[in-house]
Amino acid sequence: MATFSLGEELSSIRVRDERTPRSTARASRAGGGGYASAVRLVGKQVVLRTGEPEDVTRLASIANEPEVAAWWGHTDEVEVAARFVNNETSFIVAHVGELVGAIQYDEEDNPMYRRAGIDIFLTTSRHGQGLATDSIRTLAWYLFEERGHHLLTIDPAVDNERAIRAYEAVGFGWASCARTNGALMARGMTAC
Repeated sequence: MATFSLGEELSSIRVRDERTPRSTARASRAGGGGYASAVRLVGKQVVLRTGEPEDVTRLASIANEPEVAAWWGHTDEVEVAARFVNNETSFIVAHVGELVGAIQYDEEDNPMYRRAGIDIFLTTSRHGQGLATDSIRTLAWYLFEERGHHLLTIDPAVDNERAIRAYEAVGFGWASCARTNGALMARGMTAC
């Protein structure tokens, strides 16, 4: 298991609720009233923001790029809207104002097993620029510091080397592997 350090390089990450003051957003999450809407996370290179209806066409286009669809499967605008628009656990990845992909998380809220998982995709033209690493690092900070998780997991296919490098750059390490329907999957690639 790898150790994830929330060191100095994460100090520039900020979280904002664009509709209410930060203290109100934090109180509504902590008070069981659900999540604050329109959360915006600012990393070194990216901004993670709540998806909006006008993002659907571009995001569906990215999701259906051959290199992205190879890992995520083909999708349509209805599915993209359901997964990434006004969804409390999904964010649009923007770089210098350009929508370049999406990142999402799932969480286990049971206090005995509290953990979160992360998935990400970026447009092929932005691969290899450090944007995935910054997005993952920014969301990891949010999940550790704002959502109170102590363990993060991911499950890329073992032959998705680009994704694995991005996760390893943030501090994830291998926990185990499993075979699912004939395909090897990295299970429990973790950071804590």
